[in-house]
Amino acid sequence: MNLTTFYSDNSIDKSKPLLIYGRGVNCIENLPNILKAGFKIDAIFDANSNHNGTTLYEIPVYHPDAMDNYSKDSHVFISSAHQKYTITKMLENKGFSSFFYVFEYEMECIFNLSKCKKKIADLLINTKKIFRLLVLYFQSNDQRIYLMLG
Repeated sequence: MNLTTFYSDNSIDKSKPLLIYGRGVNCIENLPNILKAGFKIDAIFDANSNHNGTTLYEIPVYHPDAMDNYSKDSHVFISSAHQKYTITKMLENKGFSSFFYVFEYEMECIFNLSKCKKKIADLLINTKKIFRLLVLYFQSNDQRIYLMLG
């Protein structure tokens, strides 16, 4: 589910606690909107020990190991732009199952491989078209080829 849907979807049970994984830029940028949408954020978790023991908007920041102390029924917002798949798998192994992501496209590809293959195929077709245009351009402008190569 993408962030726009996450903020506005009335079917999401906002009475459930929300945990945030990742205290980086994406968390900082999205936190005001998440709070405005009416979510109750219990805690933020980050593997960077420099953040542990701090607060953000008065929300405590803990090491991910502390997630074991929270309800597995909580929503988890993964704000990390990196390692989303690894983080999701780790949290699934801890018993969490309700996830939201900053970058939905990548997770959509992971969980819906056929849709991802289609998008990759489209990208490759477009790349091939661009390559053909460049070859035609260089063939019709021999001097530019020599200048670029030499």
